[in-house]
Amino acid sequence: MPRPSSTSRPWAALALALVACTPTASTDAPAGGQCDDFELDVVKSWNDETRVALRAEVMHWHGEAELDLAKAHAEQVETSLDSFASDWVRMRKAACLDHFKRQTLDAARYQDRVDCLDQVLLRQRAVIQATVAGEQTEREAFAALGAALDTCAGHHPPSE
Repeated sequence: MPRPSSTSRPWAALALALVACTPTASTDAPAGGQCDDFELDVVKSWNDETRVALRAEVMHWHGEAELDLAKAHAEQVETSLDSFASDWVRMRKAACLDHFKRQTLDAARYQDRVDCLDQVLLRQRAVIQATVAGEQTEREAFAALGAALDTCAGHHPPSE
């Protein structure tokens, strides 16, 4: 069996030394992309399947006589939910980074903001579920989601 060359040993020792000297993340820092996957929370309720079901239900509200109005209303609702989804993800990621990486949010303020955002996400899910289930949801319910996000930005919990 051939012996490893003596030139490979210094590289192995150097690699081992570099691994040993690499600083590990502190317990306060986001580990393993902790602030990266908030899209997955939104996708649970706003995805291609719910988009199709919601569009069909909104179109049904208007009937065939008002096809153009139905299409416009469905597009308005979809745009509103797309905007909500991207804003929620952006705000949730910003809160995470502000607390863990930038350390500009203390633990209490971070938890308040996260709780607020999570409440609004639950509200969004309820509005989508009600609409897909056939309840004629008022346009204001969709618009209120954006206003509730704005409330979270100011750290105040949204009113019920």
